[in-house]
Amino acid sequence: MIKLVVLFLLLIFCFTWGFSQNKTAVINGKVLNHENPAIGFYVFLINYRDSAIVKSTTTNNKGYFNFDNLKEGKYLIALINTGYQNKYSEIITIDRDTKLVSLPDLTLKKPDKNLNEVIVSTSKPYIERKLGKTVLNLESNVFGLGSTGFEVFETLPGINIKSTELSLNGKSNIAVFIDDKPSNLTGENLIEYLKNLPTNNIEKIEIIDGNSAKYDAAYNGGIINIKFKKGKNIGTNSTISTGGGLGLNYRYNTSININKRTAKSNLYLNYDFAKIKALDQTFLNRTINSNPLGRSAFSKTIIDVSNNDIKTRNNHSAILGYDYQIDDKQSLSLLMNAFSNRMFSDELNQSLISHDELDSTINSTSLENRLLTNLSGNIRYKKDLDKKGKTFTSAMDFLTFNRNSEEDLNSVYLNHNNAEYKAPLLFNNQTPSKINIISGNIDYAIPTKKALLEFGFKANTVRISNSRMINIQSGKTYIQNPNINFNYQENIIAGYSNYAYKNDKYSISAGLRLEQTFASGDTSVNSSLIDRNYFSLFPNLSLTKQLNKKNKLALNYNKGITRPRYDQINPFSYFLDQFTYNQGNAQLRPSTINSTKLEWELDAKYVFDAHYNYTNNFIYTVYKQDFRNNVAIASMQNFDYRQSIGISLSVPITVAKWYELGLYAEGNKEYFKYLDASNISIFNSSLNASLMLNHNFQLPKAIKATINMLYETPTAYAVYSFKPLYFMNIGFSKTVFDKKGSIRLTATDIFNTNSNRYSTNLAGINLIAKDKTETQSVRLNFSYKIGKQTVKAYQKRKSIVEDEKIRVGQ
Repeated sequence: MIKLVVLFLLLIFCFTWGFSQNKTAVINGKVLNHENPAIGFYVFLINYRDSAIVKSTTTNNKGYFNFDNLKEGKYLIALINTGYQNKYSEIITIDRDTKLVSLPDLTLKKPDKNLNEVIVSTSKPYIERKLGKTVLNLESNVFGLGSTGFEVFETLPGINIKSTELSLNGKSNIAVFIDDKPSNLTGENLIEYLKNLPTNNIEKIEIIDGNSAKYDAAYNGGIINIKFKKGKNIGTNSTISTGGGLGLNYRYNTSININKRTAKSNLYLNYDFAKIKALDQTFLNRTINSNPLGRSAFSKTIIDVSNNDIKTRNNHSAILGYDYQIDDKQSLSLLMNAFSNRMFSDELNQSLISHDELDSTINSTSLENRLLTNLSGNIRYKKDLDKKGKTFTSAMDFLTFNRNSEEDLNSVYLNHNNAEYKAPLLFNNQTPSKINIISGNIDYAIPTKKALLEFGFKANTVRISNSRMINIQSGKTYIQNPNINFNYQENIIAGYSNYAYKNDKYSISAGLRLEQTFASGDTSVNSSLIDRNYFSLFPNLSLTKQLNKKNKLALNYNKGITRPRYDQINPFSYFLDQFTYNQGNAQLRPSTINSTKLEWELDAKYVFDAHYNYTNNFIYTVYKQDFRNNVAIASMQNFDYRQSIGISLSVPITVAKWYELGLYAEGNKEYFKYLDASNISIFNSSLNASLMLNHNFQLPKAIKATINMLYETPTAYAVYSFKPLYFMNIGFSKTVFDKKGSIRLTATDIFNTNSNRYSTNLAGINLIAKDKTETQSVRLNFSYKIGKQTVKAYQKRKSIVEDEKIRVGQ
C-alpha cells in the first residue's frame, strides 16, 4: 500500500508540475535612489490582510520591478533595504477585472543622521484569545526561557492533564503539532517529549479548538501547535540562550537558533540541550477488603507504597527547516525534527503490608537506563494552478521512534521484626520498542470570489514492534520467564471534502471526512490478538455571524474519534512494585466524540463559550484487584460514556498603564459511567471549575514582572476523585545590551503545591494516591541576539491584523 501511495503522489506531482497557467494580474513599478534608478534593491509584495510576504524580487538594471500571476486581494509594496528608510506603497486592490497596476515611482531615502533608527514594534500579550483559537506568545513572556514544554502545557487555558492524558474543554483526543505538522507522538511518549523539550526556541503555542474535515478525525479534540522560532529578517541572524536552576536538584540548558533568509528562501536550525535532575514521588495507600474461602468475616489488608525516583534526563533536540519559492507558482518546504533523551532512574520503593498491624515490608531499589530517540520529517510541495487561486498541495511525513530500556530491580523482604524472611528477588527487565509511521496526502483548493472548496486524500501506515525480556532470580534459583514479542500494524485511508463561504456578515464551513481503518496485532503466544476493520464518517459544521462591529457569534459541531494509543494496547506488564503494576489492554475499542460549542466574541478580545461533549467508549485507567495475591493491576478500560457540559470566559483587563491582567475561567459538569467486571454500573460526576490569572507588570528601569496563578476545584474524573490543584509562578525579565540581550529570573511553584492527589473506591479496593514531581525551583536564563535585527522582511501594524481563523487551515 505504501508503494501505491508514493506512486500516486508522484504521478499527481508530475501532472501538476506541468499544468498550464493562465496569465493573471500584474503589478509593476520603478524604484529611484534620489533621482537615479535603484539597481538590485529588495522589493516585497505583502498581503494587506495578514502582513505575510507573498513574493519578493529585486530591481533590474533600470530600477524596474514587477509581480505577476497575482490573485484577487489587497496588497502593499514594501522597500526594505539596509541603510535606507522603509518605504511602503498605498494599498493596492486587485479584483477579477484587474489586469495591470502601474505604480508611481517609489523613491528611497537615507535615514536622518541625527536620529537613531526607529523601529516600530509592539509587545504581544502572553495570551491572545480569539474565536476557536488561543495563542501563547512565549517570546513575550518571562517563562519563555528555561522552562519545558510540559511546564507550559500545565498553564494552558482549558488544558487538563491527568496522568498521560491531555484534554481540552472536556475532549481528550488532542493532537500535538510541531510547526504545523503532526508530531505523531501520544501518551507517555508525548509526555516524555514535552518534559524534555526546552522552551528557549519556541516562539508561540497555538491552541485550536475544533477541526476541519481536512484534518484527521482523531484531531477532533483540538490541536496544540508548537511553533518554533523562524527568522523574519533578510540576511543571517541567530539567538543563543543559556541558563540553569536549582530546586531539590538542578537543571541547566543551552540553545541556539540560526536563520538565513533570502528573497526566495529561508533556512533555519534550532538546537537545544537540557539536563534536568528531578525527584518524582508516588504515594499509594490501598485498602483491600476480601472474604477468602473458609472465613466467615471480611479481612482487610493495607498496602502502603512510598516511591522516590530521582530521574536524570539528558536531552538533545534539533529542528532543521528549509522553505524555497521555486518560482511565482511553486514552493517547496522541508522539515526535520530529531531528539535524543537518555534517562537514568535511581528508584527507592517501600511497601508496608498490614493486617490490623504491620505484617511485613518490601524494600526495593531500581536502576533504569532508558534511551529514547525520535526522527521525523516532512516534505511539502505547493503549486498554484490558475489565476483564481486554485492550488494543489502534496506532502509526505515519516516518523521513526525507538525506545530501549533496561531495569534492574532488587527486592528485600522483611518481617514485622525487620528481619529477612525469604530470599531477595533480582529482577532484570528489558523492553525495546520501535514505531515507524509513514503518511502521504494530496489536497486541492478551489476558491471562488467568496467561497472555498477543498478536497483531498490521505493514507497512513503504522508499524510497531515491542519486546519484553525478563530475567528473574530468587536467591540462587532462576525463574524461567519466556520472552514475548508484540507486533502491531494499522493502516488508515481517508478522503474528505470541505466547503467554506464567507461574506461581510457571516461565514459557513461544512465538511465530511471518510476513514477506513485496518488494525491487526499479535504476540508470540497469540497470533490473532487484534483484528479490526471499521469504516467511519465524520461530519463537521461551523457557522459564524458578525452581529455588529463589536459582537460576533460562532456555532460549531464536530464528530471525531480517539483510537487506543499504541502503548495502551500493548499487553505487557510494567511493575511499580510486586503488588502494583500496569498492564496493556489489547481489547480496547475506539471511542467516538460528538462536540458542540457556541462562542461569543466581544470587541475582538473578550471571548465567552458554552460547550457540550459526549464521548462513547471513553478510555481511561481503572485499577482491578486480584484477591488471590493482593496485586492491583492498572489498565485502560472502555467506559460506557463521558459527558461534559461547561462554559468558559477569557477577559484581558488593563488595570493601569503598568499593570495588565489576563483572566481565564472555566466551569464544567462532568458525568462518567463505567461497567465493571461484575457488570455493576459505576457512576461518577462532579461540578468543577478552574481559574487562571496572569498578572503582567511594567516596572521601573524597563523591568517586566509576571505572576502566573492557577486553581482547580475538586473534580471527578473517570472513577477517581481529584483534590484541588493550585500553584503560583513568578518571574522577572529585563532587556540588556541595547535590547539584544534578555535576562529572566523565575521562581516556579513557589509554595510547592503542584501535585496530583486522588482517590477511588471500587469493589473490594479503596485507593488513595498522590503523584508529586519536583516543580519548585529558582531559574536564571540569558539570551542574546546576533546579527541585524532591524531589517524586517515586513512590519506588522495595528491596521494589518491577523484574520482570526475558526478552523485550522481556514
